[in-house]
Amino acid sequence: MLGHADEVFVFGAEQAVHVRALAASCAVCHGTLGNAVVPAGARSADDSNPVLAGRTRDDLLEKLLGFRDGSRQATIMHQHSRGLSLIEIEWLAKHFSEQLPVIRLPVTPQKLEASHD
Repeated sequence: MLGHADEVFVFGAEQAVHVRALAASCAVCHGTLGNAVVPAGARSADDSNPVLAGRTRDDLLEKLLGFRDGSRQATIMHQHSRGLSLIEIEWLAKHFSEQLPVIRLPVTPQKLEASHD
């Protein structure tokens, strides 16, 4: 591990590329950089697609490891987490804990009026 001393860890160049690629697959449900889209009027996403950005590293580790070993229930997360190595889980927890949480609201659908003259 590069730069690992006293609980400080800095990703090396190859590690940073790898963790960004892993995090990109999380974006489908959890949003870009872990900022899931939240329902209008809410301050956070529902439990099925929670915001990951800004959570503590330990919280993310606990949840991911729970999905991986089956002690935490999920619809799809157990499959995703089992495909990750322990070091990849550690990297993802670190990555998302360092992101700034941003509330993202769903896009309002555009209403089109058709004229068929």
